[in-house]
Amino acid sequence: MFTKKSNMKKTFSLFAIIGVFCFSALVHAATLELQSSQPAGNATGISRTDTLTLQFSASLSAKSVNASTVTLQSAAGSQKVALSVSGAVVSVRPSMPLLPWTRYTLSAASLSGANGEQLAAPVSISFKTRDAMWQTPQLLYQLAPGQWNAVTRSNLKGVRFILWLQTNASGGDDIWAVRQLPGKPADAATLIKSYPYNVRELNVFVDDDGNAMASWIVERVTNGTIDGELLRVSRFLAGTGSWAGWGTPQNLDVVFSESGENSGAGLHLVFDHAGNALAVWARFQCCAWHEQQTIVASRYTRMNGWIGPIVLDDSGGFLGGEIDLQMDDAGNAYAAWASGGLIYTEPPKVAHYALNAGWNTPQFAGPYQPNNQAYQVALAVNHQGEALLMWPDADGLNYVFADSSGNLSTPRLVDPNELNPPVSMVLLNDYRAFAVFADGVKQYIPSKNSWTSTHPLIAGQSVPQGSTIDAQVVADASGNALVAWTQSSNGIKRIFAKRYLANYGWLSSVAIDTGDTLGATLQDLFLEPDGSAVATWSQNNDAGTTDVMSAQFE
Repeated sequence: MFTKKSNMKKTFSLFAIIGVFCFSALVHAATLELQSSQPAGNATGISRTDTLTLQFSASLSAKSVNASTVTLQSAAGSQKVALSVSGAVVSVRPSMPLLPWTRYTLSAASLSGANGEQLAAPVSISFKTRDAMWQTPQLLYQLAPGQWNAVTRSNLKGVRFILWLQTNASGGDDIWAVRQLPGKPADAATLIKSYPYNVRELNVFVDDDGNAMASWIVERVTNGTIDGELLRVSRFLAGTGSWAGWGTPQNLDVVFSESGENSGAGLHLVFDHAGNALAVWARFQCCAWHEQQTIVASRYTRMNGWIGPIVLDDSGGFLGGEIDLQMDDAGNAYAAWASGGLIYTEPPKVAHYALNAGWNTPQFAGPYQPNNQAYQVALAVNHQGEALLMWPDADGLNYVFADSSGNLSTPRLVDPNELNPPVSMVLLNDYRAFAVFADGVKQYIPSKNSWTSTHPLIAGQSVPQGSTIDAQVVADASGNALVAWTQSSNGIKRIFAKRYLANYGWLSSVAIDTGDTLGATLQDLFLEPDGSAVATWSQNNDAGTTDVMSAQFE
């Protein structure tokens, strides 16, 4: 009996073990399925800032949830996100607001449950974000009567500088500046420099860390006689030490060496992400026809200051329009300019700067054509270092692309009837492009290898209409674009904007200023990495003050 009972116990234990094994096998064979998501699949008008969630049928193994198994992507690429797990729910929080009017795909694969459940099938949730909207304009700073020529610039972190001129007791100009940190009132105004002479071409540029570079041109007077003009710069260093603030102005170049009608400069400056800078400008050395114009460049490094200047081009002629300079994300750059004057018949010139290699020899953007002068050129550089150049000549409006190494494509004609250059251009990484003209906007469609006809910004009206041609265009990685400009409305200059939505088209133009001023002038249209934008402008009021205003597009 003892042996029989023992065998029975062993048999019962064996059945128990088999039962446990079978139950365990059933548990591990269970599948993990998506129960719900926020947003739901194919939803539209989704907030750009809300946390996204995926809820599954069982608690998850936190180790299986990582950047390779849960992703958020759009046509612009992968979006950085923070992931967290609470039971059966995965929370996905984007590191910055999502692009407006953009389709995203939230994906999950190779997830496992806390008890070994396996995901039955990969998860893919597609949704589209809502578009941004213009917010109520805000006063940035108010200039008192006698303070004028305000210029402003911001960086990606929202650090903004405002500079202006003020006539002093000597009849010359004082240069003043304020800095404004995000969410805070402007710092106290600082006098950068006082001159008994006139100042022109005041400008300011800001790097990623909130440092800035101011530039201007001032008369050089010797023994009471104006005998030249100096291009000067002053560096602002962010911080709290005795070294912080605006530094002593220094001479960058003598841009005009004798009295006469012509003058130089037109300085363009761009910062790279490390806080180093490139600058280009024009220098006029004498009055002979063959030696009017010299294109000059210099490099600034945070360690060594300004290096140069060096001459990029000394081929003669008058500078037609402005020199343009734009940089890609890696610190490489393109510069472009055109020679004007009746006796010169050159296409525009373009120079490529490669980081750690320097400037190449400038080259013509197109073939030489007798009696076919290009007077102005427009330039756009995308994030990966490719460029678009556009210029008018006697044949019409031409364009050429350049790769990231400085190689130019064969020029083509945009429009034989267009004899004016774009006011502003933008080029995306997929070669989509927008070019703003006095009568509207053209788009480049890569799949058709051609430009669209002109789309008017305001029906029946051109951009200027009694105002300056100051239109600016920006576009995000999804191909959504925004144009802002100054335009007369009932005899008063106002700030207008128009929105283009990819795969939809142009929306109606809207006025974005307050509309109760004596006139406004657009200063800057700045695109943020998340597809939001900031427009800044100055507007004159009845009290004689000048208000520096901004409006957020978010």
